Amino acid sequence: MADFSSIIGQDQAVALLQSSLDSGIISHAYLFMGPPGVGKEKTARTFAHLLLQQEDPAAEIYLREGIHPDLMEISLPENRTRISKEQVSQEMIPWLAMKPYRAVHRLVLIHDSHLMSLEAANALLKTLEEPPEYALIILLSDTSEILETIVSRCQLLHFYPLGVPEIESVLLSRGVEPELASRAARISQGSLGEALQFCEEKDWPGRWQKALTLLQGLSSGEPVKVLEAASLMEEDLELNVRLVETIIRDRLILQYSDQDNVLLFPESKDIYRQLPRLHPQQVLRGWERINRLKRYSRYHVNRSLIAINIAYEWLHLLQPHVSPSQGTRTQRR
Repeated sequence: MADFSSIIGQDQAVALLQSSLDSGIISHAYLFMGPPGVGKEKTARTFAHLLLQQEDPAAEIYLREGIHPDLMEISLPENRTRISKEQVSQEMIPWLAMKPYRAVHRLVLIHDSHLMSLEAANALLKTLEEPPEYALIILLSDTSEILETIVSRCQLLHFYPLGVPEIESVLLSRGVEPELASRAARISQGSLGEALQFCEEKDWPGRWQKALTLLQGLSSGEPVKVLEAASLMEEDLELNVRLVETIIRDRLILQYSDQDNVLLFPESKDIYRQLPRLHPQQVLRGWERINRLKRYSRYHVNRSLIAINIAYEWLHLLQPHVSPSQGTRTQRR
C-alpha cells in the first residue's frame, strides 16, 4: 500500500496532503511547483494512489497494473515541445465529463504543466473554473512559468531542493559507494533525480577533467575555444553545465576565502587558482542568462545551439572585469 514515508525533505507538502486525506477535504486542483528531481512526481502519485485506495477497496490491484479507470496522466509527447490543446480538450475534458467508475473522484495528473501551450492552458483554465464536483487535477511544474490565472485556481504546494546529507543518505541506502554518493550529492544542487543520474556516470575523473579543460580553454579569451567547449559540453549538456557551475562556485569562494571546508571539491583548489579572478556581479548576470538558456533544453531546442550560446556566456564571464572608473583612469594615464 502506498504511503508518504519514502518522500524525502518535503515535510510541509506531505503534511498538508496527509491532512487532506485524513479530513476528507480535497481541493479540486493542486499545483506542485519546484525544481526537477525533488519528489513532485512521486508525491503526486502517492497522494493519488492513497486517495483512490480510500475510495475503492480494489484500487491497489488496478494501480499495480497501471489500469485504474479513474486515474489519467498527461505528459509531454515524445519529440514534442509542448503539451497540446488536443491533449486537454480532446482527451482530458471528455474523460472528466464521465462520472467515476470505481472511486469517488476522477484524478488527472498533468506532468510538465509549465510546458503546456497557451491554447492548452486556456482549455484547462475553463475546466478549473467550473470543474465537475468529482474532478481532481494535479499539475506538476518545474518553474513558475505558468499562467497566473491557473495558479490562482489551484492549491499551491512548494517543493524545495533537498539537503546534501539527505541526498547522500538516500544514495548510500541504494548501495552507491560513499565517495561517489558524496560527490553526486554535492553537485546535484538539491535534486535527488540529478544525483541518481550523476551516479550512473562511469568516468568521473575524466568528466571532471573535461570540465576543467573546457574552462581553462575559455579563459584564454579566444573565440575559437567556444566551439571546442560547445563540442565537449554537448555530449551531456546538463551534467557538464552543472560541473562548470560547481567549478565557478568553488573559484569564487577560493577567491575570497581560504577555507577549504566550504569548497565542494577542495582537492581541485590548485587548479581553480589557475583560472582568472571572477567578478561576482559579472558571474551573477552571466548565470541568469545561462539559466534561461538551460531552460530551452526542456523545449527540445537544438542542443548544439544551446551549447554554443552557453559557451559564449562562459567566455565573457571569464574575462577580466573593468569598471568605468578603472577605464577612465587608464585613459588618463
